[in-house]
Amino acid sequence: MGRTVLVTGGSGYFGTILVDQILAAGDRARILDVNAPEARDGVEVVVGDVRDRDVVEAACEGVDVVYATFAIIRFFENLSFMYPMSHAVNVTGTENLIQ
Repeated sequence: MGRTVLVTGGSGYFGTILVDQILAAGDRARILDVNAPEARDGVEVVVGDVRDRDVVEAACEGVDVVYATFAIIRFFENLSFMYPMSHAVNVTGTENLIQ
């Protein structure tokens, strides 16, 4: 097999499609997500949160390529209580991944 590719948010809609393409290309996939997907050959799963730097560092160990597909999207502007959560996941999660 080729490279080891990490897909954050790999249990979501876009992440699942990306994992399929990674496997079709002959690479190994590793998913980092708060939701564990169904077990599949060639896919390693790290259940954890991108806001946890230690989890992100462990998920990135031995990885050749990273695709970030995680996000929390505010669908309604009047849901201001969602802002802290979306900021923590989208901003802090991205910072953890970059570092």
